[in-house]
Amino acid sequence: MRTTLSIDDDVLEAARQLAEAQHIPLGRAVSSLARRGITRMGLRDSAAGVRVFDAPPELPELEDSEVARILARFP
Repeated sequence: MRTTLSIDDDVLEAARQLAEAQHIPLGRAVSSLARRGITRMGLRDSAAGVRVFDAPPELPELEDSEVARILARFP
């Protein structure tokens, strides 16, 4: 897919260095770096196709009833 992005100079330089080192196109290097970031964030697709992530252990768990109560405040 072709698109236009505004990329900070340091990010572009990192992508250029990766592209040169791996002998790959710049676009593929940018995609590779983005995937690494997504992986580090813990983002993944669930079976339902919804993006999910692992929450930090210090976050409290919410019961379904608590989620429903919170969502009810936003029509």
